[in-house]
Amino acid sequence: MLTRFGISSLIALFFVAVLGAAEFSVPRDWRGKETGTTKNNPVEVDDKPMWRFDQIWPADPFNAEAYKLMKWDGGQWKGEHEFGGQPSISIEGSKVILSARGGWSGGEREAGGKCPALVFIAPAEGKYTAQGTVTADIWHGEANVELLIIKKDAKTGKLRDMKSFELTKKDQKAGDLAQIKPMKLNAGDELIFVAHVPSMHTAATFNLKGLTILEGEPEAEKPKDEAPAKAAE
Repeated sequence: MLTRFGISSLIALFFVAVLGAAEFSVPRDWRGKETGTTKNNPVEVDDKPMWRFDQIWPADPFNAEAYKLMKWDGGQWKGEHEFGGQPSISIEGSKVILSARGGWSGGEREAGGKCPALVFIAPAEGKYTAQGTVTADIWHGEANVELLIIKKDAKTGKLRDMKSFELTKKDQKAGDLAQIKPMKLNAGDELIFVAHVPSMHTAATFNLKGLTILEGEPEAEKPKDEAPAKAAE
């Protein structure tokens, strides 16, 4: 069964009932409304924000006051405090691409690096899970990077570490977002995906592929029917 929300011409929100669960995906045609502004960030559904692109500055993912809206530059979303093109976020089909770097020598570039974040804002109380994968192309430096999964409580503003995926240059193994344990979110609570580069002089492009947030309790897989017992001879 497909349930529709009010959707503007710039928003493609997927809200699908599948096995008793609803699915939310990042709109593939999400663009800004005016270059150099935050207009259309966050994306709103029924006058409520659903997805948001942030820069974390200074780059402390557990400082709620450090999250600041990214601005549209005509082709992608970018942070105000920028160095070398980071932080930025763009969308290519089913991929959300987050470009990040660690601290760099010289001035404000040493303030913990350039850190982008994708934020999902829960529309209603429920239990939520995630699907999709994450990979990282570490194109400068050799140090590992990480995708942090953080929950923000709408009432208290507190941030809580839920899961992290360490990504390496050597094996480039994908992280499975289904490993994030189901979590209860109240309406307005946030599930935050942070592209974090903790080491100096390191830069990476994170690819979130097929990211989908599921709300509700999917039906448990039914066991296969056992073969009928042989009739007694």
